[in-house]
Amino acid sequence: MRAIQVQRNGGPEVLEAVEFPAPQPREDQTLVHVRYAGVNFIDVYHREGTYPIVTPFIPGLEGVGVVDGTGERVAWCGTLGSYAERSEEHTSELQSHLNLVC
Repeated sequence: MRAIQVQRNGGPEVLEAVEFPAPQPREDQTLVHVRYAGVNFIDVYHREGTYPIVTPFIPGLEGVGVVDGTGERVAWCGTLGSYAERSEEHTSELQSHLNLVC
């Protein structure tokens, strides 16, 4: 799986494409194929260190995608990791039954 990772704080040059093993969701999580990731100023603040966060991390607090295996369209916000091809999200946090283009 490909993802964008921040290994140290800084400008856009610290965004690095990396390969990871496919996520293995826990019992309370769902594996989502990310189709769209929200890109917002908080992502910049995390990357720069204005809002400190432990590095390394995969940015992106919002996303839209489809559940692996079912194709159900879902959206989520509030957990890091949407700058990746797949994301494990808490099932209770997913918003479904959306009329999305994805």
